[in-house]
Amino acid sequence: MLNGCPFVEEIQSESIPGLSSIKLIFEPGTDILEARQMVQERLIEVYALPAVSRPPVMLQPVASANRVMKVGLTSDSLSLIQMSVLARWTVKPRLMGVPGVANVSIFGQRERQLQVRVDPQQLHDEGISLDQIIETTGNSLWASPLTWLDAAVPGTGGFIDTPNQRLTIMHLNAITTADELAEVVIAGTDKRLKDVAEVVEDHQLLIGDAIVDDAPSLMLVVEKFPWASTTEVTNDVEKALVALGPAVEGMKMDASLFRPATYIATATSNMNYALLISGGLVAAALLLLLGSWRSAVIGIVAIGTSVITAGFVLYLLGVQVNLLIIMGLLVGVVAIIDDAVVDVHNIARRIRQHGERGTSESVSWVIRESIVEMRGVLVYSTIIVLLAFAPVFFLEGISGAFLQPAGYAYVLAVVASLLVGLTVTPVLSVVLYPDRIGADEPAQQGLIATRYAALVAPLLRRPQTAFAVVAVLVVAAVVIIPNVRQEALSPTFKETDVVISLDAKPGTSHPAMSKIVTEMSGKLRNTAGVKSVAAQIGRAITSDEVADVNSAEIWANLDPQADHESTMAAIRAVVDYGAADLVDRDVHTFLADRIDDAVTGEGHGLVVRVYGDDLKKVEELA
Repeated sequence: MLNGCPFVEEIQSESIPGLSSIKLIFEPGTDILEARQMVQERLIEVYALPAVSRPPVMLQPVASANRVMKVGLTSDSLSLIQMSVLARWTVKPRLMGVPGVANVSIFGQRERQLQVRVDPQQLHDEGISLDQIIETTGNSLWASPLTWLDAAVPGTGGFIDTPNQRLTIMHLNAITTADELAEVVIAGTDKRLKDVAEVVEDHQLLIGDAIVDDAPSLMLVVEKFPWASTTEVTNDVEKALVALGPAVEGMKMDASLFRPATYIATATSNMNYALLISGGLVAAALLLLLGSWRSAVIGIVAIGTSVITAGFVLYLLGVQVNLLIIMGLLVGVVAIIDDAVVDVHNIARRIRQHGERGTSESVSWVIRESIVEMRGVLVYSTIIVLLAFAPVFFLEGISGAFLQPAGYAYVLAVVASLLVGLTVTPVLSVVLYPDRIGADEPAQQGLIATRYAALVAPLLRRPQTAFAVVAVLVVAAVVIIPNVRQEALSPTFKETDVVISLDAKPGTSHPAMSKIVTEMSGKLRNTAGVKSVAAQIGRAITSDEVADVNSAEIWANLDPQADHESTMAAIRAVVDYGAADLVDRDVHTFLADRIDDAVTGEGHGLVVRVYGDDLKKVEELA
């Protein structure tokens, strides 16, 4: 049904027992709402599928770093089934109404069911068929999903007309508990359900579970839209949880298990300190090297104006600032500082020469001549720098989408620096510089120039020496570079949210996986530097996981004050010792895992895919 959907670039599907997940990747620039409409129109034809599964559900688009919060639900007085009812009908609808929230999935959800557990031998002895039990049970309840029963189409209660008023009739279901259902008489007999079967209140077979405080619990996973702010969504969700307090009395909601907004706030604070320190160092360096407070002020203002201009353009374009944008701006600051220093130094030099000659031209005329002299150099150097960065914009696929935002920010910073160098810098120079500057260069500039000339002069007289040095360096690079330890392409962040992925052998049962996860969670909880531990097993309805109960994820929240490297080493030691050969395991931070998946598409070093129409042959080749 989905093949041939307009603007679809790729269709991927993944199937496990009980679930099939289909992912549609549309061409870049496709309107999301229009794409969803076209997919929904095709899902209307779902009646063509065999009636053995639930109707398909189309999930909302989510960000690559989609998870913004994990909320653990625990209680000393409520059962897991009672908590599931509150989570499904009270908590989840409220959180889905928070702006920016795309999906909320409930791990460990236990749907309340009235179950009739029959004994085949007892049915045989009483002469009662299983169809009679099914028909009696289904028709006794308000509605039934079994299409051949009368309860499949319950209808309405009708109405009664009086001389002056029409009264609507509403039937109240008298059967709401297992004991009440057990008293129902089986159709065509004088026996009751409790006479031939065990009637209990229980839940469905679990496709996943959650472990909080080393015990089975519930866990809400909140996901956001691609365009939503993690910090804003987190704050709004926390306010909604506080407002829900009176409605979920007896149930505790812990929103600190996984909270990326905490790391974002820490990183932002650290970046602000780094920018202040960097700004102070730049100001000191300009003052020291240029030897004039006027030149230093002009340089600092030029640098700040260039960065603010680039950021303002991004704001007007509606671009959300993220780590990649900041990275592009910071790389562009290098070119901005270079432009500012060159412009200021050239203007100061021309004014100094003007003072030496004692000419009648004004300072503004000298500055104009200096800018005319530098205009071509600035333009051509900017073009050269942009051309060196141009290959980034020709990258395709996910890698291009990942790196190009940094490229756009870099280009804006460089172009803004060019415009500031041609406008703001000359005006500030006219305002701040006097008619005459001392004829002598600052001592530090003269010292640097002298040392540089002494170093370069011998090489200019004997270029063969320079060529020989370059040749030696090239040979050394050829020998050394292949032996250099390979570092990851993506940056490493000291996050406080750590993910331990566990994969047992296919067919591992839910109790076995719960035992492994519970034991490992308890050991991790006692590890120095770990604040809290929670785990999810398998998947949840409408979750972002396509996994069976043989897979699990343990989420450890680290103490920000603890040493990150030593804590991570301790966690890896616990996982390696506790897992032994029972499961495959991997320890990583949340952002690092998402970045690796986004750039490479897979978390593994080598992936081999086998395609074909004959499944048996494909399996043999694989």
